[in-house]
Amino acid sequence: MKPCCQAKVNAVTRWLGPECSVQIGNAGRNFVRLAGVSGAIAVAMGAYGAHGAFPKSEGEDGKDMEEIFWKAQRLHLIHSAVLMAAPLTRRPCLTGGLWSLGIILFSGSLYARSLTGNATYGRFAPIGGTILIFGWLAVAL
Repeated sequence: MKPCCQAKVNAVTRWLGPECSVQIGNAGRNFVRLAGVSGAIAVAMGAYGAHGAFPKSEGEDGKDMEEIFWKAQRLHLIHSAVLMAAPLTRRPCLTGGLWSLGIILFSGSLYARSLTGNATYGRFAPIGGTILIFGWLAVAL
């Protein structure tokens, strides 16, 4: 750790007490960075959804594309914030990896479906949702 960063950690530890100190390894820092990028993408997608036009009000199967888009964006933003907690779990690589993959498969497939109107893209959403659930279960390991 850089000396300037170590001085800040030492100051916080003195203020909070040694029992509140948390050491985050390299994998943990990477998940925090990934959470920042993912959160920025989620906010950008929210802005696009608020101002963008959807190709059709209903897709091939009659489902509302705007509703599907907002479901994808909501879970994307929530799990981006949750991804910052991955370093605090017992198995940060497993938990963070599952949440990252789940975000990509679930939200990514629903974004693609809602923006194209093609229901074929939505078939990956249940897989992504299941992986997100496994990520939550990995917290209990």
